[in-house]
Amino acid sequence: MEICYVSDDGLPRPLDPNDPEPVVDSATIISCTAILLSDNKILFPQFCLEEPSLTDIGLTAARSRIVFGDTQRDGPGMGIAFDLETDATTLDSDKLAATLKIKGDANAALGGFVDIRSAQLDEPFAPLVMLHYPKGWYLSMSTGPCMVHPAHAQQSPQEGKLIHTCPTTYGSSGGLMLNARTLEPLAMQIYRGNTGQRTAITFSGLAERLEQAD
Repeated sequence: MEICYVSDDGLPRPLDPNDPEPVVDSATIISCTAILLSDNKILFPQFCLEEPSLTDIGLTAARSRIVFGDTQRDGPGMGIAFDLETDATTLDSDKLAATLKIKGDANAALGGFVDIRSAQLDEPFAPLVMLHYPKGWYLSMSTGPCMVHPAHAQQSPQEGKLIHTCPTTYGSSGGLMLNARTLEPLAMQIYRGNTGQRTAITFSGLAERLEQAD
């Protein structure tokens, strides 16, 4: 998922109002990972459309698109791209997850979608797989060290979070978390902490909200 941020006058903006250098260009593109749902929608972290480091200096998200199938084998630019609508539907009170409508029929072009169910995996050290676009480069699969973090046991199911150890970087937010044993979809990567823990929002916590949003 690529989001283009622009200023209202097309001019660069300083990162610090008290320091003219460095500046952020207009337009600036940031990348996140997103998950294809049914009805030609994507699920993604809402903060990708409201990046504070850019909105705080006067840039706004002007255009976004989603690229599917950009793999290392094929090389950059070999995926299928679709523009996205502008109005997101928020799914949780913390504004961590949202959906956007795709302009076009991505479900038909790709032959399906991710079937979001209420599967859970709470066993410490249970193996996981994450599909994501690190640094916005190409679709990658992270398998190790990728597992349920022991600290996950301290979470209640009502919190709707999955604590894990899968490696992440810029662009990994929105990554699809799978049970490595069954390949069941479990969660969407949101952010990483400072102690080696990563946090994903579970589909079991989002399933009802997704149904209400349809």
